[in-house]
Amino acid sequence: MRLPGLRYDSPNTFTPKQRLVLALAPPLGTAFFKAVLATCRVEERGREHLDTALADGGQAIIGIWHEAMALAAWTYRGRNYHTMTSYSFDGELAFQVVHCFGLEAVRGS
Repeated sequence: MRLPGLRYDSPNTFTPKQRLVLALAPPLGTAFFKAVLATCRVEERGREHLDTALADGGQAIIGIWHEAMALAAWTYRGRNYHTMTSYSFDGELAFQVVHCFGLEAVRGS
């Protein structure tokens, strides 16, 4: 669910080569990640803290390292979660991938 007042799209224009990568890499990468991550066992520690924050105020910020982004997108897929990414090409690529998992990405720098 997109929230009012937040920017979700990048104002940048991308080269034809970048647009080709953006058209092909996210669905292929997502298919690869989904196949691999379906074989993973996820163990959440301290989940009660997130549940309490969500129950009390309805909002929380979760910090995730870059290298765990695909696993986090898989774990929290289809929920009303937002990530944060830059306007750059790399940010657009990350946005496209997490969007394939059912997450939204708020844009900024």
